Amino acid sequence: MGVINPWFRKIRIFFAGPDRNFCQDALARQRQCWERACLQLRFFYGALLYLAAGRIAHWSVETARAVADPLWPVLWLRWVKDSCGIGAILILHLVGALCAVGFPQKFWARALAFLGLLEYGAFNNSFGKIGHSEHGWILAGFVLMFLPARTNGSREPEARKNRQVFLHIFWTAQASVLLTYSMAGWSKIGGALLQCVRGEPSLFSFDALSRHIAARLLETGVNSAWGPWLIAHPWVGWPALWGVVYVQAFSFWAAFRPRLRAVWALLLVLFHLASFFAMDIFFAQAILLLSVLYLPEGQDGVFPKRWERLLPVVGDLLWSWQGLRREAPVRVRSR
Repeated sequence: MGVINPWFRKIRIFFAGPDRNFCQDALARQRQCWERACLQLRFFYGALLYLAAGRIAHWSVETARAVADPLWPVLWLRWVKDSCGIGAILILHLVGALCAVGFPQKFWARALAFLGLLEYGAFNNSFGKIGHSEHGWILAGFVLMFLPARTNGSREPEARKNRQVFLHIFWTAQASVLLTYSMAGWSKIGGALLQCVRGEPSLFSFDALSRHIAARLLETGVNSAWGPWLIAHPWVGWPALWGVVYVQAFSFWAAFRPRLRAVWALLLVLFHLASFFAMDIFFAQAILLLSVLYLPEGQDGVFPKRWERLLPVVGDLLWSWQGLRREAPVRVRSR
């Protein structure tokens, strides 16, 4: 650990940027952060129960589906009757979420909730197409499964250590979800660079968003509220597209900047809403996940004071510019 800690500290300082002092001061606010994280944990499993219970109305339709190509977590469906196996997955999903809501401090309850999530997600993607509406939930549910048990009755040093481990694991769950957005953003940039080398239209093209919306609407055969207008006005879509790419690419940075996490979650929610109005792509589950994992951290308002100075790259430049201005010598004009 003596070798790992210095490197981890350097990585944390790099990603935290202007918010590094706020991170270092977390020990003084440990109990407050821990209490809020416990509340967010209940929000997470409460939202999971809402999703699982909302699917009860479709159980008859789900159990009638024939699984042609089951993914590895539900490979066992090949050896049981489809209706029985799918029914068992749906019940496990509901019971696991219910147990986690009632006993979020118990490992077995969180493990049952994760198993139900994994099985339902694998079943839902075993029909020839992989969607990622459940991936964030599965990833966060897996990490949260390893939260330590509460030790309220123990001595304060032990309780403090327990709270710190709890906060580290909870933060890892938050960071893992934001990492998926960064992976999506940087993959868009990498793909665009490859298209530029090939001489193809890319993300850097002025009409990139218009082309993407038109291709999506033609592929699905649907219409959207903003799609036709954005196709006709590419000068609006180009900066909006790069704004989305910036938010996605630097989402992982926001995980290291506590005062920025709620801001970033709201920006990602707006991105999902805009995707629906522009291309009829709706990720209600992702919006719910962002809302329960990050938005409660903005208790005094989602946007803290001078939040723009916490923005990745942009905020670092603003802080550097402010520092240079303070260090610059004051010139006195001679009369």
